Amino acid sequence: MPQVDPDLYGGDTRTRAFIRVDAPQAHCFNKRCPGFVLVRSDVPLDFVYEQTSKYGGPIYGTQLYVKRDLANGNWWLLVGNDFTLVGFWPKRIFSELANPASYVEWGGKVYSPAGTPTPEMGSGHFLQQDTKYDAYFRNIQVFNDFG
Repeated sequence: MPQVDPDLYGGDTRTRAFIRVDAPQAHCFNKRCPGFVLVRSDVPLDFVYEQTSKYGGPIYGTQLYVKRDLANGNWWLLVGNDFTLVGFWPKRIFSELANPASYVEWGGKVYSPAGTPTPEMGSGHFLQQDTKYDAYFRNIQVFNDFG
């Protein structure tokens, strides 16, 4: 997921990748999440998106995957066409992740510091028929334990 967070990155307003965990015991970003095991130092969780889509302009996309390892129950974060393993959440750190998921959800969220107006999401324009004007998800797939 992309984010811009000048508070988190010392005034930097570049678009960065991030993971956020919202669970009963933790609400955190990236490596600040207790227990997330990073296995690739060359793929930082907060990497900068060098190219970002602009309203009516070229479209850039990122492929992200979360997959449960059937052998041990850990949940892996993978990126890109080649399914690069970035890291995993051990099943032991969240009781809800110890077993197969009972639901999935995706979407977007905007944020601003207290006292600052909340920005528009994406371009701020309403959905059009032509997706070049909107943020969107595609090729969403949910698999059960049997694939």
